[in-house]
Amino acid sequence: MAATLTKNWTKLQTMQQMFQHPPIVRHTTLADRNWRIRLRIPPLSIGVRQLYLRPSGVRRASNPRLVSQIVSRTRCCHPRFLNHERMGVVLQRRHLGSESKDGDDNENARGTVSEASGVRETSEPQDQSAKLKATQRIRTMHRLLEEAQVQEPTKDFDFSNIPQRREDRRRPQKTERPRIDPKEMTVFLFPGQGSQFQGMGRQLLAYPNVRQMFSIASDILGYDLLDLCLNGSQEELNRTVHSQPAVLVCSLAAVEKLKEEQPKAVANCVAASGFSVGEFSALVFSGALAFKDAIHLIKIRAESMQRASDLVPSGMLSVIGRPGVRFKMMCREAMDTCIIDGVEVPVCTIASHLFPEAKVLAGHTKALDYIQEMSRHYSLRKVKRVPVSGAFHSPLMAPAREAFYSAVDRVPFDTPVIKVHSNVNGKQYRHPKHVRTLLKRQLIEPIHWEQTMHEMYQRSKGAVFPKTFEVGPGKQLGGFLQRNNLKAFHSYTKVDV
Repeated sequence: MAATLTKNWTKLQTMQQMFQHPPIVRHTTLADRNWRIRLRIPPLSIGVRQLYLRPSGVRRASNPRLVSQIVSRTRCCHPRFLNHERMGVVLQRRHLGSESKDGDDNENARGTVSEASGVRETSEPQDQSAKLKATQRIRTMHRLLEEAQVQEPTKDFDFSNIPQRREDRRRPQKTERPRIDPKEMTVFLFPGQGSQFQGMGRQLLAYPNVRQMFSIASDILGYDLLDLCLNGSQEELNRTVHSQPAVLVCSLAAVEKLKEEQPKAVANCVAASGFSVGEFSALVFSGALAFKDAIHLIKIRAESMQRASDLVPSGMLSVIGRPGVRFKMMCREAMDTCIIDGVEVPVCTIASHLFPEAKVLAGHTKALDYIQEMSRHYSLRKVKRVPVSGAFHSPLMAPAREAFYSAVDRVPFDTPVIKVHSNVNGKQYRHPKHVRTLLKRQLIEPIHWEQTMHEMYQRSKGAVFPKTFEVGPGKQLGGFLQRNNLKAFHSYTKVDV
């Protein structure tokens, strides 16, 4: 019996070492008054469900000599302590000895100890050390309480003298724009390639900064852009290397004209979007891209797209069909015709979603010729070639990706001041990395202009629509807006160039 108690006492000491912090000690007594329960509540939960130790040879109904129980958020399973629900419970052997007020109990206790003198000799020094540690803890607690009563209450910490973090100092302070009346809000639409015409920009030269913009662009491009717009032939303007920078500069020059004639319209602009290359004009207007950087980027984009267009005879075709027209089936049959004619990897796909039942197809010239010849068979109401030199926004622009992607990575971008919607998915640009990602995708993916219009002009029933200004050459975007949202078109205005 003594050997068993010694072994179990060693196990109990091992379990007590698991508690890193001083336990919370509470005392109570059993019905047998010869045993005292010590409740030890550890600061952390222990992964042991329950551990119940008692010496062998002792009946279940009799009082155990040594009981230890560890419970992790569960109720103690011992029959005597079903009502104790603790984080951790340790039941230790604690003989009352001289502390008991009952003399008979003391005698019985001494008799019990004399029978197990081996255990008494080993347990008595440990009991004394435990009493000494408990006394020291109590004294420390009383001393801390006295110091807390004497100490003055602490004042609130002053954070005004703490310097700002380095990230906060570098981050620019956002200036809150004044609230704009919904009736005075404006939206700008910037046209893309295909809207150029001979003599565009002539009406803009009288306004400030316009000639300077053309001069800066000419220095970067290496040729006189203003002379090309005013005196160049239509064939020269239709070339990708000439049409993209010409449309960009004329669109931004139209903003200067509107700034002089209607400055409030420019100040109250809340959103902008551009069709294809017009998206770069919208980014410059919103402050996300510098004008010089935009010219450099457009030059590389136009040159790489022109080289990709020269590799394969290709183009673009604008089609308007009746309800129920299957455009994808039309493109597949056109590609089958190209295979018969000897084209190894034909391409014919939707490059732009303009408005319901109106698309722009891009691909090999033979595929577009087939669709144009079979327009009545496919129930197409209108078919027209787009004045461009390649199949833009299609897989045929894959050779232009390397040069354009590297240029986009080198150009610095900022977060737009106003909402700028992307052609790829119609969503708003959020941050510079987002701008780079979507501009890269725009090169070979179709333009979702119809979805972009729905995103920009989404309003609740009865809400006022903003005023819309198309700044740049042509009136195509106004016609697209009329087909997509007639209520928004009622406040549409064209800025002539």
